[in-house]
Amino acid sequence: MQKNFGKSREEFEAILEHLPDAEREGFRRMGEMFKPWETLHPELALYLYEDHMGTHLKHPLVFDVMYCPGLRDGMLNEQLDRARATAEPDLAGLLAGNDTWTVY
Repeated sequence: MQKNFGKSREEFEAILEHLPDAEREGFRRMGEMFKPWETLHPELALYLYEDHMGTHLKHPLVFDVMYCPGLRDGMLNEQLDRARATAEPDLAGLLAGNDTWTVY
């Protein structure tokens, strides 16, 4: 059965209150991981494409097969932030002529 996670954090919390106790904590953790109330970062949205299998995200730092709008947008945004935080210092050094890519 498909669950509605809500369009905002407040709506998500209200929905959780109506779930059976046995399901509530699992859905809370899933919501905190996916953050469905967030919208996809505009930079990521530029890299969405469709083919015969559906919609996919193919950003140089974030890849998602079978992208489903509104389900994992917050999680994908966090992946972009983490990838940037990791890659940008190395890329800046490489562009400056410092070979910081000693380990992949």
